[in-house]
Amino acid sequence: MSEKTDIFICNQCEKIIKKWVGKCSACNMWNSYIPFKDFAKCSKNLDMIKVSELKFETKNRYQTGFDEFDKVLGGGVVNGSLTLLCGSPGVGKSTLLLNIISKMIKDKKVLYISGEESKEQIYERVRRLNLELGELILSNEKNWSQCKEIINKLKPDYIVIDSIQTMRIEDISNASVTQLKEMTGELMDFIKAKNMSCLLIGHITKDGSIAGPRVLEHMVDTVLYLEKGERERIRLLRSIKNRFGSTEEIGVFEMGEKGISTFKENYRTSNKDIYSLARLGKRTSLIKTDVLIVENKSTQIKRVVNGFEAKRFLLLIALITKKLKLNFDYKDLFLKTNSYTQITDSTFDLAFVASIYCAYKDIKSDGVFIGELALNGEVECPQNTEQILKELSHYKIKSVVMNLDSYSNLEDKYKIQVKRIRNIEELPSILEGS
Repeated sequence: MSEKTDIFICNQCEKIIKKWVGKCSACNMWNSYIPFKDFAKCSKNLDMIKVSELKFETKNRYQTGFDEFDKVLGGGVVNGSLTLLCGSPGVGKSTLLLNIISKMIKDKKVLYISGEESKEQIYERVRRLNLELGELILSNEKNWSQCKEIINKLKPDYIVIDSIQTMRIEDISNASVTQLKEMTGELMDFIKAKNMSCLLIGHITKDGSIAGPRVLEHMVDTVLYLEKGERERIRLLRSIKNRFGSTEEIGVFEMGEKGISTFKENYRTSNKDIYSLARLGKRTSLIKTDVLIVENKSTQIKRVVNGFEAKRFLLLIALITKKLKLNFDYKDLFLKTNSYTQITDSTFDLAFVASIYCAYKDIKSDGVFIGELALNGEVECPQNTEQILKELSHYKIKSVVMNLDSYSNLEDKYKIQVKRIRNIEELPSILEGS
């Protein structure tokens, strides 16, 4: 049977058929059928080894010089890694890359393969951003076999391909999933054999997912998303997959006339404002919250929130109505934070309630409020209490309102006065007495 050429076997579930088809009906995998004789050859050389017998050196990293980018990658670029960068059109993917390359070009040889923009367009962008990229090597080649010759001749340290959807392998139909899958697979094998690092720019669909359907995400080492923040000029870089580091880091950049630069946050606090310490990725930020409440006699009541989860906004409004006896009938509520991204940290709850109360009562109060709220109104003690107090001392905060429980010794350690609160029913006395 192994010598017949009209018998095929699925390399995923081993289903046997007599005529080749594109999709396996048993496991639903595409392009998984191969001739039986090829499968038999593969089966004779089984790749097995004990973990204790493995001997590999630790992967080397090098820094690009762009600290926020290196942090998201897990400490820098790993030799032999394949990274995918995605984002909506116009968000600044190419601008970010050119700024990163301007740092790398000082001690690394970089090849930029662009199927999206011509050399003239890239030159105009470089000139407009006033970047020193005289040593950057550009190519508009889209044929993969020709690209391999260029890479073998130049031997670059870092390769940028803009975009992977424009690259082509001969004898494979254009604009197909097979083309994308085979192209990425060949590129992965090639750069790992050469121990080169490569970054791909990928298109996304209207719903924000990577075009291809998710083929690229499974094959590459790292997947990065560049997106707009809550503020107009802010750009956020997130990692949703990273084989060499954490996916919790967030890179924060600011778009300006000279391209993208690292965002510098202003930590100064002002009187008569309510703040909280929110965790955004692995970093923490001191967030200010503003609330506006206005009368509305119509039936179209508005609940507008910017920088905070809308569902949690409504949940906490219901909790305030129940526990603090505030009536929000015929009242429009508007909430805004100065965060550069949407806050998902539940320790922000107490600050939110405090801001709502002050706006409702039309009183002025200030301070830092930290605590997650249960549905019965209890203020829960944060699990990372010591880390929070350490961060507050870094911001030179002298007092905080939170549930400290049995961590009283931490007040003296970090020189922070803690006003204890165990239920939001205690909040009015704290706000009106401050």
